[in-house]
Amino acid sequence: MIANISPSILCLEETTNTLKYANRAKNIKTNLKRNVLEVDYHINKYDELISNLKTELENLRHQLAIKTHNLRLMSINILINPI
Repeated sequence: MIANISPSILCLEETTNTLKYANRAKNIKTNLKRNVLEVDYHINKYDELISNLKTELENLRHQLAIKTHNLRLMSINILINPI
């Protein structure tokens, strides 16, 4: 870590806080741990899951397209027939 401090008396509070933070930061220790999961799924289950997610995504895209189309029709209708 690099801490930038100023010798100016005008920046005394910021310099003090920076030095305090740097002192705390040097004491931070990191622990590495491998993230390994035991998976009971078979490859066929993943294929089925991916297929289901793709179908759901396609359905949601279709619904979004319909709603977007309806909103466009409503905005055109409002422009043509203002209230």
